[in-house]
Amino acid sequence: MDCVTVASRVCIPSRMCNYNSSSYAIPGWNDCVKDKHAAAREAFLEWSYLGRPRSGPVYILMQHTRVQFKLSLRYCKQHKDLLRADALASSVSNKDYREFWDNVHKANNDRATKYSDIIDGCVGDTAIADRWREHFEKLYNSVDDSNLRAQFHQRLIADVDYCLL
Repeated sequence: MDCVTVASRVCIPSRMCNYNSSSYAIPGWNDCVKDKHAAAREAFLEWSYLGRPRSGPVYILMQHTRVQFKLSLRYCKQHKDLLRADALASSVSNKDYREFWDNVHKANNDRATKYSDIIDGCVGDTAIADRWREHFEKLYNSVDDSNLRAQFHQRLIADVDYCLL
């Protein structure tokens, strides 16, 4: 499996994906949370600059802005489906169909799974690996040419040795 993984990384161009992007992309951030986050950050930095006092107006302002930020963030997380639907509706009402379909595409990709659990009725890592082994064994042995087969085995052994380095 390691050789197949290394070979696919070398031969197939890919890009890094953030598989946990749903925890970072919060629907309603720009509408509800962004300004409260900026205010809370500014109050925190000022509080920190003044030596992090435990009382006084700077401390109270820092606490108040932090509470407002956390409440708006919690609201967005609890109502994310409603906020997504509102964003889709507003893009349709503004006749911005490109943004609408981009948002639909993003929403559908959040629910996509990375791997399939069942392939041709095979369940589990071992069964799926055996299924692919049988598939490629039939594929590579479909033409009977012993010279090419020996050449293929030599290349395969050389690639395995390269992968083990």
